[in-house]
Amino acid sequence: MSWAWLVWFVAAVLLALVAGQNTDLVVIRFLGWEVRTYQAVVMVGAAAAGVVLTALSALPQRVRAYLRSSDLQSQVRKLGEEKQALDDRLRKAEEEARTLAERLKQAEERAKQAEDRGNQLAESLRRAEEQVRRLSGQMPQGSTGSTG
Repeated sequence: MSWAWLVWFVAAVLLALVAGQNTDLVVIRFLGWEVRTYQAVVMVGAAAAGVVLTALSALPQRVRAYLRSSDLQSQVRKLGEEKQALDDRLRKAEEEARTLAERLKQAEERAKQAEDRGNQLAESLRRAEEQVRRLSGQMPQGSTGSTG
């Protein structure tokens, strides 16, 4: 039970006790009207009118709070949808980044293989040139290499 309900309950009990002890007849006059009633009825009526007026005075604030709450709930819903969309985009971007990283790794491996193959070819060319130099050094000087 909240404190507010407890306060209301205690106030109602106190009002009932006071009203029960004030049962005399009274005359209420207002703008030419005259009403005879018990003092307890006047007290309870005045308390009830106070409760109603207090509730009515709080009504605009409650309506504004309700409308604000509805707006905030709508914003939360929209932000949740936006977050979901961003999460989806992030997942796609991460997946694309992984794909690109894998492709880069493969490209680096191919580049390394090409570099190794280029080094092998350069080594083969160097050996071939060396062999040509050795062979050309063994050939007689006057020979043209063709028969006439």
